This record gives sequence, C-alpha cells and structure tokens, in this order.
Amino acid sequence: PTPGAAVVKGAVIYGLDPTAVAARVARRTYGTDVAVPFDPAKHDPKKKYYHEVEEKDYARNVFSIYARAGDVVACDEAITRSYCVGSATDTGMNFRIFSCAHPNPAHIDEAGVREEGFLRIPVPGTGRGRSAKMEMKFGKTKIQATVINKVGERKETSLSFASMQGTRPKPVASKPAAPKPAASKPGAASAAKPLCELCIGRDQPYTVNHMQIAHPGCGKASAGHGYTSLGSYVTGFVGPCGTGSETVGWYLLCERCRARYRLDRVECRPS
Repeated sequence: PTPGAAVVKGAVIYGLDPTAVAARVARRTYGTDVAVPFDPAKHDPKKKYYHEVEEKDYARNVFSIYARAGDVVACDEAITRSYCVGSATDTGMNFRIFSCAHPNPAHIDEAGVREEGFLRIPVPGTGRGRSAKMEMKFGKTKIQATVINKVGERKETSLSFASMQGTRPKPVASKPAAPKPAASKPGAASAAKPLCELCIGRDQPYTVNHMQIAHPGCGKASAGHGYTSLGSYVTGFVGPCGTGSETVGWYLLCERCRARYRLDRVECRPS
C-alpha cells in the first residue's frame, strides 16, 4: 500500500463528493473558556474566586469541551451551548477557542492547551439574563465556529483541521522561565512587550487598539484611572472611560469597567 496515493485518492473522492466522508475522528479536544460554580473535585483551587452577584465560589478559565480527542464527529454535526454575561453592565462577550491533545483538560492554561481563535459579539440591553450562544460545527475539512446573540447578529471563524494539526501556535500555558539575560546598561529600553492584564492566560499584548476592541469602556468619567504605555493600571489621567491614544499608549478605564472585565463569562443555567 502507498499512503501518499491513499491521501491523494481520498482528497479527490472528497472533492468530487463531500458526502463520501460520513464522519471524522477528532485528533484534538476543542472548546472555549468559561466560569462555572467551583467544584473542589474538578477544579484547581488557584482558579477559585468569589462571585459577588451569585454569592458563591466560582472557578475561572474552565475548559468547556465541545468535542474530545478520539470522538467520532459526523459531517456537519453542530454542537451549541449558551453563555450568559458575567456582569449586568457587560456590553459584549469574548469567545476564545482552544484545543488540546488530550481528552480531559480542566483549565485553558494547562500544559498542551493552545488558543486557536477569538470572537467578540455585542450583547444588547442590560441585566445578567442576557446571553449568546456558540456553535461549533465539525466533520468537514474545517471547523466552523459561530457566535450568535439574541438579536440574530453573528460572528464566525473557520479553523482548519490541517493547520491545527500541522502548526504549533504559542501554547496558552506559560513556558519555563528562560535564563536571565545579561544586565543591560542603565537606561536601556526593555524589549519585552507588556501584556493585557484583563486577558488572563492569553498572552495578549497590551495595545490601545486591543483595549478598544476587547475592553471598551462605558464612556463615563474614568475618575483618573487608566493604563500607561507599559500596561500598568494607575491614576492621574483626565478623560472619559474608554478613550486612549495609540501614539502615546495610554488608555482610560474606570475601576468599575476594569472590575467587570475581570469577571468571566459564565455558563447559562438551565431554564
């Protein structure tokens, strides 16, 4: 047998008739991150935090699994779950898509977990009952991820099976500490880029453009609070929450908005 010929033949057959492939075996586990009520039997104690609205302990950065490595997924099979905002004042929800080689990841910052995609969708209205759903469709040569809010607005992205298996994006889990570089001369600038403190476990560089897209403010008074060009949260600014300067690198964000962006999106409880 010639494996190369078999691959080429399979590709030709699929191109001529996509229905010839009835199902695929997932080589990786796919899902998103979510906050759920803390379970000491399942969750890392370091992920526990007290949810002031729910008045109980929650676990953050939990891997919400859509398909496990080894699962057989039918062509066009879609798995849908609903998620609620973490705060009554949230204006949108961020959806990060992750994959992992083993079938039972508990948290998105474990070794071997990597981020594959990112979507953000507005959530109109106010209150904690607002929700959006994410659908992941498996089975073809790509995984289609779609998020939909209550008014029908959609955001979607495609994840290629081949590219996810053949490339190695930066893992979410932190790498071992590198050896300390030789001491630089006084006044030398650091090459390290600051990270966004609100994107826990994502290694997302801090930029004003990122903050305006992922963490837009409320537009009210910032009370002098905001981020410097180094990503540090300080006081001393003047201006409304959600404004900034890409040139200078500062971004204003009030304490209330900062607090709600640090709350995780939560799974909707069954109605």
